[in-house]
Amino acid sequence: MLEAIGRNTLLLLHIANQMKRVVQAIEAIPRHVDVDVVRRDDALGDTWGLPLQACRSWNRSFGNMLQHVIFAGRPGLQRVINGQFVITFATSGMRVDEYNWHAFIKRDIHIQQAMVVSRANTGKNAHAKKCPFPGCVGEIAKGDRAGTW
Repeated sequence: MLEAIGRNTLLLLHIANQMKRVVQAIEAIPRHVDVDVVRRDDALGDTWGLPLQACRSWNRSFGNMLQHVIFAGRPGLQRVINGQFVITFATSGMRVDEYNWHAFIKRDIHIQQAMVVSRANTGKNAHAKKCPFPGCVGEIAKGDRAGTW
């Protein structure tokens, strides 16, 4: 019996020692990683902090991220694939597209994404100016390309 207690005590001391090593390793991990981000709000009511590094190129990185990460399996994917969306600066409302993206994209920029719809007044929500698509929390707004949500 005393022999078993001795073995268990040694085992517990070993486990305690290992736990101390784990705690030290966790404490050595940097708590704040400074990553430059682009804030993106969309018509579905979501806000994403996108890594600036992944937003440097419109076609190669930003466009792929929209299709394969942000809208994968969500409403609006087909519109993103077809280029039926508008990106604007949240502060000024200025439109940003693939032609001027590289000149304006920088850290801590805040952009908004709206989808282009062919008819703003469709369905039972026409008078409420609500998005006509299920699961969409956006509102219909007059845009420079048909209606946007």
